Amino acid sequence: MIHCFPVKGKYLRMIAEGKKTIEVHIYKGYFKTFRVGDILLMFDGKANIVRARVKDIRIYDSLKELLEKEDPDKIIHGMSKEEILKEFSKIYKLSENALLRKKMIAIELELIDFIPAPKGVKNERGDN
Repeated sequence: MIHCFPVKGKYLRMIAEGKKTIEVHIYKGYFKTFRVGDILLMFDGKANIVRARVKDIRIYDSLKELLEKEDPDKIIHGMSKEEILKEFSKIYKLSENALLRKKMIAIELELIDFIPAPKGVKNERGDN
């Protein structure tokens, strides 16, 4: 199966560069349909696309458990567990305590390729 979803530009670049190999989301809705071998088309606001294969999936009862077991550098390159928690709190607009209790999915990625945005494509703010 093929799945499409947006990823913030800075994280999409990390995936494209092979620095981010684990994509993490709250385990609900769309993300419950992912399976090993599926193809992911991730895109940013500038129409850059990364294609990746789902290499492995790990489900955790909480973000707390995920952060204890996964390498933080593979989730967000260059960030500590504490910094990742703060970043996720901003992304999901939840308190850190509430987020720590959410069931999570860790999607291990195998990069296929990076498709850059066509020249002249503007992002959602209107700049290049």
